[in-house]
Amino acid sequence: MAQNDQKTFLPNLRTLTWVETPDYDGILALLASPSLTWLELRVQSNTRSRQVEKAIHTLSLNAPFLSSLPIHSDNEDLEPLMSGFQRLRSLVIHNDVTRPDLKALTPRCRQTLQDLRYCPESFTVALDDTMGRLALPNLRSLQLFGPLTDRMCAFVAYLHTPDVGSLKLELRDEKGNSCNSASLPAHIALSRTVSEASFAPALRQLSITVQTKANLSTDPTTVGGTRVMGAMLLLFSLVGLRVLVVVYFCSDATLGTDADMLAAATAWRDIEHLSFDFPFSDVYDQGGFPCLSSLAHFAAHCPRLTRLRIPLAVLDPPPELEGNLGQHSEGTGEWPPASLHPLRTLEIQVRQWGSEMEPEMVARRIDELFPNLGRDELRFRYPIRPRIAPRRYQGRWDSMISAWKELRAAREGDVRDA
Repeated sequence: MAQNDQKTFLPNLRTLTWVETPDYDGILALLASPSLTWLELRVQSNTRSRQVEKAIHTLSLNAPFLSSLPIHSDNEDLEPLMSGFQRLRSLVIHNDVTRPDLKALTPRCRQTLQDLRYCPESFTVALDDTMGRLALPNLRSLQLFGPLTDRMCAFVAYLHTPDVGSLKLELRDEKGNSCNSASLPAHIALSRTVSEASFAPALRQLSITVQTKANLSTDPTTVGGTRVMGAMLLLFSLVGLRVLVVVYFCSDATLGTDADMLAAATAWRDIEHLSFDFPFSDVYDQGGFPCLSSLAHFAAHCPRLTRLRIPLAVLDPPPELEGNLGQHSEGTGEWPPASLHPLRTLEIQVRQWGSEMEPEMVARRIDELFPNLGRDELRFRYPIRPRIAPRRYQGRWDSMISAWKELRAAREGDVRDA
């Protein structure tokens, strides 16, 4: 570059992955050219924040057409200045110590931004009602991560993003403090904020991941204190949802009752992919999870559902199945013809299995509800950490799968003979 009059020798470069280190101070600015549209910036931990902030600011001037900027950095209190960027479409922050000032985005950049990943813990202005709202009118995808505090709720309320169709929330409490990051009342507050957000009518995909070492319930005597569906009731207003993924990495998390599942099924009638996952939950044989009736509720009220993952207690068979399949009448609450339901994949994490529930009976119930399941798409969902209960249930599950495959084979044989 010294021989090239300090000008880039890559004038047509479009994409670049760059590692900023103390030895490379100022080099990125010399490499960048107006042709650059995508840059992944990785910052070495011993690089001074001031050096990185200067590099990003210079980059915004030398690469005016840059549209995508993922940033990886462990530097404390890195506050890159974003005021020079004019055409960013994607800004992805991969850690909670990088704190770009979103208020400094140019009016043009606010119009072009479509994808944002951000930690609201650094957005202090969100708590100031006098500042108005941050308008990102063309934002389509929003990912927020960090501890669940008032700041995250305030940031969601602060945004004016009416076209966001995909929202991903990663709620972390790595210290395991028993605070509002872990308690269900805090999750209820977040659900209320999302249900009232500017993008609520447009939301089609919602993903919520909660990772904490603390218990959800700070009061063990509270009934339903760990019931996740209790914290999600306000999200039933999101009637346009097509995809909902809920993951709780908590030792005491439970899902809810059959009544909760009925309410969910009637609220999210257009849902296509629904996943409830509790991979770290220690709750087995103690209640807190829905029974087989919940599968019947989803079969009756969610005609577009093609993928379902759910923890279940295999206890009482759903009485509504008896004599009602194939006799659906609008408004009567009876089940629709099972052959019409398009569910292709069903993953179950067994939380309880009553001794009176014979595997053959369970297989018949599932086959009656969802005869269009793929050949290998009825699965036992294991927890991340081994449990005694799943091992005990495995034999019954294997027997149920064998019976289910026999039912499928018999039905397919009948179709061929016809």
